[in-house]
Amino acid sequence: MFCKLAVQNVRKSLRDYLIYFLTLLFGVCIFYIFNSLDSQQVMLDMSSLQNSIITVLIDMLGVLSVFVSLILACLILYANKFMIKRRKKELGIYMTLGMPKGKISAILLLETLIIGFIALFAGLILGIFLSQGLSVITAQLFDVRVRDFHFILSTAALLKTLVYFGIIFLVVMIFNSLTISRCKLIDLFYAEKKNESLKIKKIWVSVALFLVAVALLVAAYCMILHNGIYVFDYRFFLTLALGTVGTLLFFMSLSGFLLRVVKLNKRIYYKGLNIFVLRQINSKINTTYVSMSVICIMLMLTISILATSAGFNTTAKEVIDKNAPYDVTYVTQRPTDSDPGMPQILKDAGIDSQTYFRDMHSFSLYECDALYESLLRPYDDILPDTMADWYLENPLWAIRLSDYNRLLKMQGKDIMVLGDGEFGLASNINSMMGIANRILKEGSATITIGGVPLTVADIPLQTAQPFNASNPAIDLMLILPDHIDSGLTAGNHIFAALFNGDPETTENQLMALQPKIDAIAQQYGVTYYSMSAIEVYEISFGMKSAVVFVGIYLGIIFLIASAAVLALQQLSETSDNVSRYRLLRKLGVEQGMMSRSLLIQIAIYFLLPLLLAITHAAVALTVMQQAIEVVAYMNASTGIFLTALFLIVIYGGYFCATYLSCRSIIRNRRNEQET
Repeated sequence: MFCKLAVQNVRKSLRDYLIYFLTLLFGVCIFYIFNSLDSQQVMLDMSSLQNSIITVLIDMLGVLSVFVSLILACLILYANKFMIKRRKKELGIYMTLGMPKGKISAILLLETLIIGFIALFAGLILGIFLSQGLSVITAQLFDVRVRDFHFILSTAALLKTLVYFGIIFLVVMIFNSLTISRCKLIDLFYAEKKNESLKIKKIWVSVALFLVAVALLVAAYCMILHNGIYVFDYRFFLTLALGTVGTLLFFMSLSGFLLRVVKLNKRIYYKGLNIFVLRQINSKINTTYVSMSVICIMLMLTISILATSAGFNTTAKEVIDKNAPYDVTYVTQRPTDSDPGMPQILKDAGIDSQTYFRDMHSFSLYECDALYESLLRPYDDILPDTMADWYLENPLWAIRLSDYNRLLKMQGKDIMVLGDGEFGLASNINSMMGIANRILKEGSATITIGGVPLTVADIPLQTAQPFNASNPAIDLMLILPDHIDSGLTAGNHIFAALFNGDPETTENQLMALQPKIDAIAQQYGVTYYSMSAIEVYEISFGMKSAVVFVGIYLGIIFLIASAAVLALQQLSETSDNVSRYRLLRKLGVEQGMMSRSLLIQIAIYFLLPLLLAITHAAVALTVMQQAIEVVAYMNASTGIFLTALFLIVIYGGYFCATYLSCRSIIRNRRNEQET
């Protein structure tokens, strides 16, 4: 009998709470897909470096899966709370008929097992089929080919999904049992008649808190835009605190503020069922402001993460071309007097440079101290405080004009020409290019090196990279005349070269000789590192893939969780307010007008956190773009477009499903009353 009753309740729950079931299904599906990456790896033709990168990515996704499972657990518990609240009257009837609380808990346990089994089974089936395309996506991200495509079932991902969600549903069952054990019969019968107490009863207090919230948010925006996120110091955490408190106060005060504003326009206030809608919102937002604030912050994270990862993905190839202009570079940091230079080390190792390289150049990068005051201090108004602090304590890079022009020729670019007493500027980080271009435009910057005064040359900003790196290596570099021979400290000794023949073949040959090179370098006491264009290519695509995988994984989970919580709140509220809609119907209100009022109410609930989240994200993306440009380039427009597409499909889909489900609840209850 209990099993039959549980099955009937599940069938009814699936009708009324289809959104809850679909959220579980999609959660299981996404969880399995992203944890099956290790099994998909066997089909990809990857190098050892790419394999090591994807291994790190798999470990990272494993850690993130714990975090994701906690989010899904909170979501499921939250949804369960609303489901029990919705059915308190039904549970009260069970107790009135003499059913012990233990039996009621057993029914809920069976229902949880049935729903969980169906969601797990359907989600795993969907995830297994969709995960087959993960190899194709991974191959495109890493720019490799799929060598042997075949159907794969990841037993590790399957077991992990079963274990994680099994634990989640075990917690849900314990939660249900505790809830039932604490219920009183009178509370179960009168749960629908209880009104939620208002946190703010006076409208003028809401208006005052709203103004305070706006002031806190504006202050947080200004602070983060000015300071950036280059250093996680007290200013960064103060900004987070101001933004969080401002968001909380915004939603706490919003309903009263809206009510006061709309009351000023009588035509809107008394139009249709606007009074009813506003009172509904006023009675709920004041008691759900915490969840609305959390949803807003989660949506902000969703937009920021998805836009950043998508924007970074579209420009990774451009980054690689700019960061690796040579086939290979050898960099000796802080060279000593015993360093003979890389050409001599290669020669001593028995390597004929002419055999492997068609063009090469050996040169030094220098450090220039105490130039902040003369060169950058006048531009403090556009230089973030954290960056100013860094430049104040660290030297600028410099290169001789002849060496720089030699590198430009290797890259097929025009050489630089300096007049007497002039210096040039180079940079490949967008955040510094604005400052460098302003210095060039004004043309009045003067520095003194080794007792020689130099004025900035009236020539375009150069963007050449002096050595291969997986990120832009030069924030701001001086190009100095060759006759400057004092006031400079040798920072790095660099050997840049272009390969003869096929780059991959030549690189493999040099890699085979690497032990000999290391042995000779060790004899001279030289510590160096090499970086080929192919290595930069693989590292950059690996970094891009990690950003895209993690961004999409977290972004989708946050978006689903946010939309699901809003949907469940509206479904619960609609069920609680069925009697109010029934009263409207008795007063002669048409079904169409009630449906429109329901649509407006749900739209306001979905749009309010989204609009504030978009405002938060616009500021966050501006700051994140400035920070990312230190190591990469980000096409924000492409990221924003793809994020908007995700929002329309997922968030908009949840909104439509919520409205249709709520309207169905009202109509079904009407039919029940008529019959």
